Amino acid sequence: MTLEQKKEIKEKVAESWGEVTAVGAKKAFEGLEAITDAENFAAAKEAAVVERKTITNWKALYDAGLKPTYIQCDGYLPMHPYNEGCHSAMHLDPYQLMDHVDKGHGGGFLMSFKLNYRTGGSEVNIGKPWEGWKKFEEAGAELRDFRCDICNEEVKLTARSILRHIKPHTGKSSRLNKGGDFRITLGREALIDNDEEE
Repeated sequence: MTLEQKKEIKEKVAESWGEVTAVGAKKAFEGLEAITDAENFAAAKEAAVVERKTITNWKALYDAGLKPTYIQCDGYLPMHPYNEGCHSAMHLDPYQLMDHVDKGHGGGFLMSFKLNYRTGGSEVNIGKPWEGWKKFEEAGAELRDFRCDICNEEVKLTARSILRHIKPHTGKSSRLNKGGDFRITLGREALIDNDEEE
């Protein structure tokens, strides 16, 4: 529906507002051209979200406004029973991370969003989104696992779920720990749960 059609409807409804019956409402819409299926299809096509290159919704991490401050190649349980990680600190470069995955390091990483992670900082780097999330999609990276390092809970890929694990909470131990550290597994193919399809 075009903006002009919406204005016409608004004007006709305003003119016949005195009648609050169904007949009065029907009268207000008389004379409007019916929208064809082709117009509906064209409008739906314009409104459609740009198709993603990956199954992973990298936009959720972008929308959360998080920027990693420290990334280390490191496997973890339950995704990596044998730790193939080299424990190297990585640059904040999605292409380097994917190159690391392709060279047989298992794909497991410790990712921290805390400022001054190595010196025990606890303030989380939140605010301006990191452009690297978009580069992961360009590189064809899939997020196979995303879990909180404190409570070991698998985190849904929505801004709300992610930000909940940024706050201090209890986890593997009964202590209250400051959030902001996550364990991720990257790969070229996504893990799809086939149980839901049955």
